[in-house]
Amino acid sequence: MSNDAPQKGELVSTASGGLARPEVESLILRGLQDLTVAAQAEQFFSWAVANWNARRYESAVGLFSHCVKCGPHHAAAHFYLGVAYYQGIGVPQKDPAQAANCWRKAAEQGYAQAQNNLAGLCEQAGSGEEYCEAAFWYAKAAEQGYATAQFNLGVLYELGRGVPQDYEQAAVWYRKAAEQGNAAAQFNLGGMFRLGRGVRQNYAHAASWYRKAAEQGHAGAQYNLGAMCTLGHGMRRDFTEAAVWFRRAAAQGDELAQQALESFPAGPKGCST
Repeated sequence: MSNDAPQKGELVSTASGGLARPEVESLILRGLQDLTVAAQAEQFFSWAVANWNARRYESAVGLFSHCVKCGPHHAAAHFYLGVAYYQGIGVPQKDPAQAANCWRKAAEQGYAQAQNNLAGLCEQAGSGEEYCEAAFWYAKAAEQGYATAQFNLGVLYELGRGVPQDYEQAAVWYRKAAEQGNAAAQFNLGGMFRLGRGVRQNYAHAASWYRKAAEQGHAGAQYNLGAMCTLGHGMRRDFTEAAVWFRRAAAQGDELAQQALESFPAGPKGCST
């Protein structure tokens, strides 16, 4: 089958209305220079990550900075620099404003982790306008399948921050994150099923999601699962299993679990939210 389109790398002749040869050569050289700059950026990035992983943070920050000078659109390098400024590692001191600047550059290029972190900074500001921006960036990352952002967006919908309060949407985003193994989302989704918020109340589903989070070490889920075992909600009543989960939660400092153990085997009343 014929293809009349010029193939990759083919020069268009001046007779067909293309560029004159000097202009073509100039474009080729410019392209080679761009490739060289991009290659340099990737090399700096590779060295920076190696230093970061070895906890040589000052060296890593210097190399990430060289990377973004060579390749200003290198989203991952901007993301790492944002982490450095936010945590105050490899830089003189913590600088949330500079972190936000770095994360914004990465977020605008579609880097999901940067979108989530930028949203978190907006949410921490704690005003209506910042909540709206937080919801915007969480949604950008959530739509890419980033579980942490999906959970965070669910929280905004449940609380009505930056978006209209919507329990159904909260449950939707909690489920997306929970199905990826996010323990906090599993815990919150369990609460939605237990309380009937945005979903039909179902103790069995609540217990199932609490169990998934509890098995990952989520103290609140461990307590709630113990309480549901005690009450026989969504499962058969089992004081032995309840005690196991209360002990695990209490070992992490969960006060409700500690109180439950003190009154055991009479059993605690209700669950935490």
